[in-house]
Amino acid sequence: MIKILKDQSKSFRTNKCILDKYLKNDLPGEALENTTIFGLQLAALEGQLIGVDLLDEGLYFGFDGPAFEFPAQICSIDVLRQTLEVLYYFKVQVIKKAKYLSQNSRKNTIAKLLHSGDIIKPNHFKINYIRETYFSPKKQSLASESSKLYIKFNDK
Repeated sequence: MIKILKDQSKSFRTNKCILDKYLKNDLPGEALENTTIFGLQLAALEGQLIGVDLLDEGLYFGFDGPAFEFPAQICSIDVLRQTLEVLYYFKVQVIKKAKYLSQNSRKNTIAKLLHSGDIIKPNHFKINYIRETYFSPKKQSLASESSKLYIKFNDK
């Protein structure tokens, strides 16, 4: 159970980072109507669609989508239909997001190639909502931080 929660937390953080990168592009108004970034969490023959969106200043919303499974035997082939529906929905969402990004890059391809200052800056309202992603410290560095605090406290 703990591994599932850790993996889900990693998936949400990964999707949040992808969402932040996506929002740092100059997106048309229609792209801002649905900025949810979806990801797939897979384990063996089971999976789940998960999503993350930025709703307000620093307010990221993560949610669990439908679960699905790949059939292990021919007698359970009926579960494949739901799985294919979920995967098709995921594909459509990815293609929509990619379309908005490719429209943006065609507008100013030469400037982006030359890395000039003329690159289009995002001017949508969500650009101001983005916050840094928190990653917990590595176990080793957490221990060294604790010992530094202990030494500092005892030196006083």
